[in-house]
Amino acid sequence: MKNLVLVLTNSCDIVADKVIQLMRDRGGSVARFDPADMPLRSTLTMQLGAKTVPPYLFRDYGPGIELDQVKSVWYRRPSTFILPRYSTEHAARFAASELAMALGGALRSLYCFWMNSPGAIVEAGYKVDQLVRADKVGLLVPDTCVTSQPAHARRFVREHNGKVIIKVMGDPDIYAPGEGPAVIGNIYTSRLRVDEPVPYERVQDAPVLLQEEIPKQADIRIIVIGDIVHAVAIDSQQDEQTVVDWRRGGPGLAHEVIDLPEQLRSQLLSLTGSYHLSFAAIDMVLDTSGQYIFLEINPSGEWGWLERVTDLDISSSVATILMSGGPSATPDHEPVSQASGARLPL
Repeated sequence: MKNLVLVLTNSCDIVADKVIQLMRDRGGSVARFDPADMPLRSTLTMQLGAKTVPPYLFRDYGPGIELDQVKSVWYRRPSTFILPRYSTEHAARFAASELAMALGGALRSLYCFWMNSPGAIVEAGYKVDQLVRADKVGLLVPDTCVTSQPAHARRFVREHNGKVIIKVMGDPDIYAPGEGPAVIGNIYTSRLRVDEPVPYERVQDAPVLLQEEIPKQADIRIIVIGDIVHAVAIDSQQDEQTVVDWRRGGPGLAHEVIDLPEQLRSQLLSLTGSYHLSFAAIDMVLDTSGQYIFLEINPSGEWGWLERVTDLDISSSVATILMSGGPSATPDHEPVSQASGARLPL
């Protein structure tokens, strides 16, 4: 009987540390693995055909991992492969590609519960599609313009009297050069500076996402785990620095656990279900008229600080669904698209 929970994450992940310890305290069998360990510290083998050998990860720093014993995979925050030195960049790219195909293929062949599968993470990573799907399930969304046409960008700003924000469509994190998962900066959502000349012609080089600025009462961070929904209101409007993007203030802002209307909760579960996500971090705002407005969904969003500043026990919800194996599921066989901008090593 399969009983192993496999946690794919980097060695510096303190949120995973807490959940792993909680599962072990409950008597669970847990293996932690970071793809960055391959090929220097770990190797993979499996065999198919006349003689079948289930996939197995050998590790030079601890016991190996029998992948055919995995009942749940938590795709948390793995880092990219750390390769030996190669004489050419071409050889390094080839090695990285073969590593991804081998390890990714072995993991995707596991018929088990994923939180979340790499394919689902990539599928849910497109902000434009998120807005379309949110609208289809009945969520309110901001008036939005995505364009590489200077004239359209200028018209959108004029239609909203300059009250427009600009945000990135891909990964907002800025990573340190070289190896490892270190984040050294962020690109925040910002107001368009209408008091200065706007270089609209630059949108021809890279499309922009423009949205009407929503007058807020608060920002809302929602964590969905299976059919469990945790919601926290973040008081972002008392500090001018965080009025547009609460992340500039982070955990230092006042946080309050709230109950969402049942209809809204149902719509959010429909949205995550449309992407086959068993986990999601969703950002919304509560506007000044009392309406909840959807902004975006992050299939790998952070939540550790919410436990530190509120009485929520999100770790317990995560541990429970992983140990139970979640709902019956088969692996996601869709290829991982590099066009998404997602940093997926598999």
